[in-house]
Amino acid sequence: MTQILTIDIGGTKVRVVEFHDTENFQVKKETEIPSSRDPNELVLKIADEIRQNFPEFAEFSEEKIISVATRGMVNDGYVTDPPKIIDMENFPLAAELSQQLGGNHVVVGNDTKLAALGAFPTDFRGRGLYVTLSTGIGAGLLVDGQLSRDLDNLEIGHIKTWRDGQWLEWEELASGETFYQKYGDGYQIPADDPIWQDYAREVAVGILVALPTLYPDKIAIGGKISEFFDKFGPALQQIVDEFGWKANNYSVEIAPANDRRYVVNRGALVFALKQLG
Repeated sequence: MTQILTIDIGGTKVRVVEFHDTENFQVKKETEIPSSRDPNELVLKIADEIRQNFPEFAEFSEEKIISVATRGMVNDGYVTDPPKIIDMENFPLAAELSQQLGGNHVVVGNDTKLAALGAFPTDFRGRGLYVTLSTGIGAGLLVDGQLSRDLDNLEIGHIKTWRDGQWLEWEELASGETFYQKYGDGYQIPADDPIWQDYAREVAVGILVALPTLYPDKIAIGGKISEFFDKFGPALQQIVDEFGWKANNYSVEIAPANDRRYVVNRGALVFALKQLG
């Protein structure tokens, strides 16, 4: 039986998770370590963590896969166009990590795209759009359980809108980072504060553009700010219901992503399973 270890490389931390099984996604073991800007140092830190806490994945076996989710675009195991917080330009992440771990098979994918796999039930059919509201805004589109290859490089956060005499990107209005800079700690803001209505309108800016172009049946919201979905989600759904595209009686459900803490690791697991066919 194939064993799969999942790794979510974030800007500040790396979460390593092994699941009990591939159906219920129950966590068997997890650890976290600080991330690093330097890719070689990052690989060594991840490899050391695996040797210490997941030693069975440090020795070669054809029955083991290590599935990695990282920021930036990914092409054949190389990280291209990474965010500024990680110096991984054209870095062979899959090959370098495999070399440190006895030659075990390593697969690598973009974290937001893999999160789209983890955000919806494995039996979901239709068009599912995952939107992460984090440092920036990212998205992945799932079509009948498969990532849309046509939109592999979907960068929805760069949608532009005219605001106060200038063009602004959607993520400048509605990313998690923008929220914290503008409003502060969401935990301290009551659910009935008008701030949440204001934020829902900013999130709706990009969602309303996505409806007639990507035609999702369901939208799952992830990222750090999704922890407050109960506060801004109802207002967002109301705005989309009222002002969204309505051709052919079209409507869309907006909900928080499944199991938000592990959504990227879940997606990495599903990604690895799909590699197995």
